[in-house]
Amino acid sequence: MTFTIRVLIVLLAYNAVYYSNAQVQPLVTENGVLEANNATILGDDGMVRRAQFVLQEFIKKNSYGSSIDKAIVANIQTDVENNNYSLANSKAVEFLASRPNSPFVPAIKFVQGVLAFQQLDYNLATQRFAETSISCIENFSQRNDSSYLELDHSALFWQASSLSLLGKYEEAQPVYDQVKAREHGIYADDALFSLGQIAEQKREFEKAISYYDEILRDYSYSNSCLASRIRSAQCYLQLRQPKQATPLLESALNLYDLLNGSDPKKNDYEKQTVAHDCKEQIHFLRGEALNQLGIYEQALNEFKKVISGSPTRILLFQSHLGSGWASLNLGLFSDALTNYNYVIDSLQEESSRIKATALLYRAVTYKKLQKRDLAIQELNTLSVTPGFPYIGIALLELGQIHYE
Repeated sequence: MTFTIRVLIVLLAYNAVYYSNAQVQPLVTENGVLEANNATILGDDGMVRRAQFVLQEFIKKNSYGSSIDKAIVANIQTDVENNNYSLANSKAVEFLASRPNSPFVPAIKFVQGVLAFQQLDYNLATQRFAETSISCIENFSQRNDSSYLELDHSALFWQASSLSLLGKYEEAQPVYDQVKAREHGIYADDALFSLGQIAEQKREFEKAISYYDEILRDYSYSNSCLASRIRSAQCYLQLRQPKQATPLLESALNLYDLLNGSDPKKNDYEKQTVAHDCKEQIHFLRGEALNQLGIYEQALNEFKKVISGSPTRILLFQSHLGSGWASLNLGLFSDALTNYNYVIDSLQEESSRIKATALLYRAVTYKKLQKRDLAIQELNTLSVTPGFPYIGIALLELGQIHYE
């Protein structure tokens, strides 16, 4: 199976970083490497195309139902393909009213779920996919046809995805668990990845790592095997275990090079549909790992690779933060100031934790540059700014300056 995992729920991942020779306390900073986590997964060419495949397989494998029923379902499917959603829904409603005992009722309910999902009505989509699942189980108990179990597997996955889009992660998790439990189901590995993302959202990093490890062990050629390496490394960095993150990042970079090279072995892997901008993400995380290990010169080189490339906007700012951190530890205070000023001047969102981090460390940099009055002025401002997330740390720094 090849389809694009488009991540739709934005996750703020936090990465603790330390400044070894300063008074600054251990600080939690914004560090969402994949722009959105707790993945909800969409079809490679959109939800419609993926749903068409599911329905085609159901029609082909189902041994019940008349040729008339199959023709009606195929006709509705054509309407969906042509974006005639209103017409498709009308035909689906008519089918359910006139043929309530048809073996193809689960397929029609699945179409209704797809239509709701396509129109961004995730509450209705959740309901329709749940109804599909119930109908599949009822029909399987009556007819013992495995095609109903396969359709149920797909319906459960999209039900969980709809719940995720509604931010109902606690409700989505047990549904994803059901999808994962069907080891040979087409969405089993995707459910694992989604569960990993939910665990990250809940800051349960050890649990997230276990899900990503399961993908790498049991679905080693899947569409998320590259992203699973990256996400697992990120989790280890959240846990301040850079030595565990480093080999994963090395493996991720090697796999990236393989997949983008000419080696025919790359054809053994599914299309990697999760890790967008993954090379920049790998270099950024390598920089973070090296910062945690205190190897600051190499960390600077990794951040420079990101900054000189084409990173996402947030990853660019995070790389400047990382570069500023490494520069501070190397005594390159002017370079550190340049990095922090870049973030502060470029990032307009006043509520951003990335900008807050840059403001705090710019004050620290002023102190290192012997600009004591500027440092005090900035720390005073930060310590009384409503909503500033690091007021306690700003006060500690301010107290340390007055103590010295």
